[in-house]
Amino acid sequence: MSGLLISIALWWIWRARCQQLFQPEEPWSNLKVDASFGCVLRYGVGSSILGSSGCLTILTIFRCELLAVWNGLMLVWEAGYKNVICETDSLEVFQLLRNIYGFAMLENVDLTCKIKDLLCQNWLVKFAWINREANSITNCLAKKGVQCGIDYLVDFSE
Repeated sequence: MSGLLISIALWWIWRARCQQLFQPEEPWSNLKVDASFGCVLRYGVGSSILGSSGCLTILTIFRCELLAVWNGLMLVWEAGYKNVICETDSLEVFQLLRNIYGFAMLENVDLTCKIKDLLCQNWLVKFAWINREANSITNCLAKKGVQCGIDYLVDFSE
């Protein structure tokens, strides 16, 4: 009887280990952000899924970039994606985000704390710096938000 129990226990351990090893990993989603603000989310290497844009006034460019990051991360979190690469064309914001637990600029401590809280959720977020040309679709959405003076969400899947 104990031999049967040991065999069953070993089978369950083997099964659980195989599921961990061979379970397909969720592809990384790509989030591009830009000041003023614009965000575009792509799933894996596929086409765009979601985008948002809005108009921010009387703020520094740095703060607008941080707001775009926070808004984009909120968009991704609410959409349920768990592996995200967040790309920005602002080197200052990229450097802050890479060392977000090391320091925070006093005038932006509120946004830094909101971003830190989001990063503590059950997901993986990587940050990358890209040049402005690679961020053209997000820049276009950001400009549209400024021109219209309203916030809007674009669902590319429809």
